[in-house]
Amino acid sequence: MTPSGFCLMKGVSPNGPVFPDKRLSMNEQYSIYLQRERLDLVGTLRLNNVRGRVSSVFTYDPQWLSAPGAFALSPDLSLDQYPKACSGLFLCFQDCSPDRWGRVLLQRQERLAAAAEGRTPRALLESDFLLRVADHTRQGALRISADGGKTFLAESGPDSVPPLVYLPKLLHAAQRVSKQTESADELRLLVEPGSSLGGARPKASVLGTNGELYIAKFPKQEDERDIPLWEYVTYQLAHKAGLKAPEVQLHHIAGKNVLLVRRFDRTCGLQEGQQVTGRIPFLSAMSLLQAEDGDHSSYADIAAVLQAEGAAPRDDLQELWSRMVFNMCVYNVDDHLRNHGFLREVSGWRLSPVYDLETSHPGEKSAMLHTALIDEECDLNVNTAVEIAEFFRLRTSEAQQRLAQIREAVSSWRQEALKVGARAAEVQVMKDAYEYCL
Repeated sequence: MTPSGFCLMKGVSPNGPVFPDKRLSMNEQYSIYLQRERLDLVGTLRLNNVRGRVSSVFTYDPQWLSAPGAFALSPDLSLDQYPKACSGLFLCFQDCSPDRWGRVLLQRQERLAAAAEGRTPRALLESDFLLRVADHTRQGALRISADGGKTFLAESGPDSVPPLVYLPKLLHAAQRVSKQTESADELRLLVEPGSSLGGARPKASVLGTNGELYIAKFPKQEDERDIPLWEYVTYQLAHKAGLKAPEVQLHHIAGKNVLLVRRFDRTCGLQEGQQVTGRIPFLSAMSLLQAEDGDHSSYADIAAVLQAEGAAPRDDLQELWSRMVFNMCVYNVDDHLRNHGFLREVSGWRLSPVYDLETSHPGEKSAMLHTALIDEECDLNVNTAVEIAEFFRLRTSEAQQRLAQIREAVSSWRQEALKVGARAAEVQVMKDAYEYCL
């Protein structure tokens, strides 16, 4: 137990962030497990490194192939006995690798470890980011072992994630990392609870009072408005509009707002009197569509995947249409494919709750969705959304009714903002965003 009151993950020294060296040799092999109600061996991942270029080979375990309810981990890993090869990482492993913020933390950790060991910092490969992410907070339900499941890479537990009372320390550490002035202790404080998380903005995982896992999203010094506050407001509007949305909280700490979003790829309950956290498989729309950054995709494309792979296509298609319209009405134009997710149920994939609801405004970003409505139609035009409602199993009258409900919810944006202390100047700026489609 560290002086800060929670345990560090295995491999982190109290004297500095010294992580076990998982640099790839020519060929390394790992067992891949799926953690749900029970732990299942899914297959074997072989990672190859040739002059800094990573390639992967994955083979499903025979017992997984014959197991009731077995499913393909991602579309590029068809469910059969044959080995699959790819350049880089398979899609499901890309989804549980860190994005920009987590990569910053792991790169800083490598620099500090190199300084402590008197060596030159190594350039981290895609495989390094996958293997170094903290096991307990990794996105989705995949776990990685190098010894047949006896232990897991970057293994950690609930005690390695700080409780809510450490939000002030986490906020301070995140601000120092953003300014590149962090100490080894401050970096270590963030690596376990923050390295697994996506996005570019500073964030960390924290534990709620009953052991629930939350994402804490922090402000940045250069923000021109209170980003956590306005995202909280947009989540409140999503709830009012009837969308599937996670629980959120807004905490005011040291003059700053911090947004807490409950992790929806985790379950939390009691088992034999002990608090137990379960995991739910997750894939992004980017992975389900087998798309790449820069590809032009649409909500209609996502609808087609839901039609083919979804456990409840009618409900989720209608929910997807509502999200498309809601994003237009709140000026969330950062709706790229990694900001749409799916959770695995017994019979297929379901839309995850909404996440990363970042409201911009016309003076900051163009009035065009990142993900097109259909084909290359990206304009914030709710009439077009109504016209294509049939693709989402909605009659025109049903679409118009949903649009009215969403507009009514969004029209309360000012009241929701004032409830949590939004500044008058910011309210005036954000008026152009929330009223753009009203």
